[in-house]
Parts: sequence; C-alpha cells; structure tokens
Amino acid sequence: MRASLGVGVVVTLLSSASGVTAIQTPARSAPARTPSAAFTRLFDAYRRGDESTAILSFARWSEARVMAEALRPSDVDPKDTATLEALAVFHTDAGIASGRFGLFSASAPTFLSLGGWGLEDVFEVHSRTAYTIVNSLVTRAKAAHDERVLQFARLWYIVAISGCSGEGPPAPLDASAGGAPSLGPAIALPGLSPPSPPSRPDAAPDDAAFLPAPNGHSFCVEGLIAKAQHDLKNDPDLLVLFGSEAEPAEMTQAQVAARHTRFDLMYGQNAIWYFDDALKIDPDHAEALLRKGHVLHVARNDPDAGPLFEHALRIARADRNRTVWYLAALFLGEVYEDHGQLDRAVPYYLDAVTAIRAHTASIALGQALVRTGHAAEGWAVGARMFGREGLGEAPVVDPYAEYRSLEYLQIDDRLAELRDMARGR
Repeated sequence: MRASLGVGVVVTLLSSASGVTAIQTPARSAPARTPSAAFTRLFDAYRRGDESTAILSFARWSEARVMAEALRPSDVDPKDTATLEALAVFHTDAGIASGRFGLFSASAPTFLSLGGWGLEDVFEVHSRTAYTIVNSLVTRAKAAHDERVLQFARLWYIVAISGCSGEGPPAPLDASAGGAPSLGPAIALPGLSPPSPPSRPDAAPDDAAFLPAPNGHSFCVEGLIAKAQHDLKNDPDLLVLFGSEAEPAEMTQAQVAARHTRFDLMYGQNAIWYFDDALKIDPDHAEALLRKGHVLHVARNDPDAGPLFEHALRIARADRNRTVWYLAALFLGEVYEDHGQLDRAVPYYLDAVTAIRAHTASIALGQALVRTGHAAEGWAVGARMFGREGLGEAPVVDPYAEYRSLEYLQIDDRLAELRDMARGR
C-alpha cells in the first residue's frame, strides 16, 4: 500500500480479544547500562571486522533481547558522532536483514493512534532505535551547521524510507532456531562478503522471537517522509523519493484513460511538484527528469515528456546508470509508438535492450521489428530474451516491472554507502 503524504494518521486495528489505545508518553531517562558482552562483540565486529556475520547474528535477536542487551543511544556520549552513526546503521542493517524494518512491534497494542511524525514507540526496535539516533544527530548537526552529518542523515532517510517501502514479507520464523527469523544460509548482504560460519554453531537460540505483528510499513513511510520534509527538505534525492511515493500507479496512457477522466488536471501533480523542486537544485538529476517525463507522458501526452527523457538518457549514459538508461530509452520508444511513429521507436527500444536485456524492452523491440517488416530480427530478439543463446541464462530484474519500487531496488548500494560513512571510509 502506498502511503499518503499527510500528517496525523489514525490507525485502528480491530480485534475481538482486546481494545487498547496506544498513548505516547515522554520517555523517562533510564539509568546508564552496560551492553552485554554478546552485543559488544557483535558491534565491534560490525565496525571493524566480520560485518556480515554481525548483521545476521543481530538480526536473529528477539526484540526483548535487543532491548535488554544492546547499547542504548542514551548511554553514548552525544558528542561521539562516530559511535552513534555506527549504531544507527547497525540497527538499520539488522532490521532490513530480518525483513521487519518499519513494522509495528509485536508488543504494540491493538488500537494505535499515530501522529505521522517520525517513528513512535509502537514500531519494531531496530527502525525505532535508528530513527531516534538520526533524529538527535540532525538536531545537533543543524545547530552546528555540520554538513557531513546532515548528508549522513539524508542518506539514512532514503535508505529507511526505501526499506519501509519494500514489498517483501518478513523473514519466516524458524522453529529449529527457537522461533528466531530464518535468514537462510544464502542470504546476500549488499556490498559485503558472505558471512563466516558462526563462532559458536551450537549456541542456544534465543528463547523469544519476533512475532507476527500488524504491518506498519505504510505508516513508517509516512512518518519518515513527514520528518525528512521538515528537517532535510532541500536534498534532491529526498525530493525524488517523496515524488516517487506520490506518483500515480498507472504506467501507460491506456491505464490512465481507463481509470481517470481526461479532465483530471491534478493527476500526478503532487509528484511533479516534488520532481520540479529536485530539478531546481540539480537540473541534471536523471531520475527526476525520468519520473517527471513519465507522469507528463502517460497522464497528458505532454510534448515536454520527450525532451525530459532525452535529457535523462544523456545523463544516464554518461553516468553508466543502466536502470535510468533502460527506462528513459524504453519510455522514449513508447512516446514515438504512441504517436504512430514505430520506425522511430525501434532505435530507442534497441538502446534499452543494450542497457539491460530485460523483458519489457525485449518484447517492445521484438514486436516493433515484426510490425515494421523485420520478422526474423524480431523473433531473434524474443529468443535472446530467455538467454544469450537460448534458455539457461539467469533472469534479469526488469526496471520497468519494478518502477514503483525503484528506490527499494537501489537500497543495496545506498546501504553500502551508509556503512562506509558510518565507518569513516
């Protein structure tokens, strides 16, 4: 479900068993506490050693164990920015690896009244803790005009909002591990080497587990967007992310015609405003150009769409950004095909396939070749779609099919960048 961008969300989750209202009260400052030796080892490994194993091990901890044993932000010197950043990213990594980042906590009450402003105490422990740290860092950085920390915060918000936007289900519970999330031996963490075998493979599993909880992803997105808009509103990447959340779901003119009146002049306008704001800051922002052109084309058949796609294509080729390259070329082909100029569409469809040999562009190119009298070449494109020489090649993620989740697909690279920033690399 896509989140609206309004503030002041009220969520009511009905249950015949109970009816409780979540009342947010100011947190009392707890006495200082030393983290457990187990957490200290994991956090040290995350910062200086085998980060893959550290992430996976921490992701398996129950929420109760995290709250009881992990280093609390309040126990860190507020001036120790390096430790706070590393702790925020460690929680973010573990939450995303567990598949539960941005969900409601298993201990959340049945009736929730949310303010839509950041992440409140009803969210699971990893996203909530990371948000609490980043929010405090932003406050200090703005007062000190610390641009490096503000850039860290911008990147974290992009990763966190993207993580909450992910469509994947939480990791399944593994009875053999005492109910801890089963991450599987083949899980790949972005930018990291495969994890080493656990140092204590016979260690007892956690005695408590993350339990299924009401899904809080859409409200995680809304709360984080509201805070980021207020605190970090002049970042083009964030503005593009806000626009992508506001962008309509329709991908073609036919879908728009079937679902909306042609007199709906506000169709997609909120998204366009975000993209325009991003382009005022960075006129060469390839994804902003791409997304604005897409809304203009499918919604209004606007003649400005073509030049926007051309601009995005030039930037993406120069930057070797194959995702935007593929989509800009594919959308340009669609512009010409929608105007009955199939011969002019073919080179762009071919360019898209050159960038990424994915399904949608291959089908578009193949049918265009057949319809323009090049049947043999068209069928050959169809055959190559399943592999370079036929069957057998691994499938390719199609950016067109994943357009709505494009930010989520880029989370791997951004998480790796966030780790590097937290470690001072």
